[in-house]
Amino acid sequence: MNTRHIKRLAGWLTVTLGAGHLLGSVPLRLDAWRRMAETGLLSADVITPQGAAEHEAAEAYWLSLGSFAAPTLLLGAYVVWAAGRDLRIPGALGWGLIAWGAVMLAFLRVSPALLLPVAGVLIILADRRETRRSAADSPLPAAASR
Repeated sequence: MNTRHIKRLAGWLTVTLGAGHLLGSVPLRLDAWRRMAETGLLSADVITPQGAAEHEAAEAYWLSLGSFAAPTLLLGAYVVWAAGRDLRIPGALGWGLIAWGAVMLAFLRVSPALLLPVAGVLIILADRRETRRSAADSPLPAAASR
């Protein structure tokens, strides 16, 4: 498997996690979303909820739109886009995904959060292969040996 495919797989895993969380969380709190739509979406205090209705609205918000689902989806979309153009994705991003996924898995051992460290490992693998390939193709080592 070449590095473009590895990066694309990492991106799609991340897209799947973000989209799955975003789309999967809305039906879980559909009643809260329905009530918020009736009273006005901006009327709920999701930062410092006071009553039961506001707590329910805050939970619905932070579980979906306020969660990391949308940024995860966007990050995965960027990785897929960059892989399609064969752009380098830094290994540091992969290490960050591994760390973030490890913390998530510490709290939720059986969860789709496992996709983050897997995507991180794939990004690191692709970056290392690309770094080795570019070092081998570089004219500098040949010039230095003269």
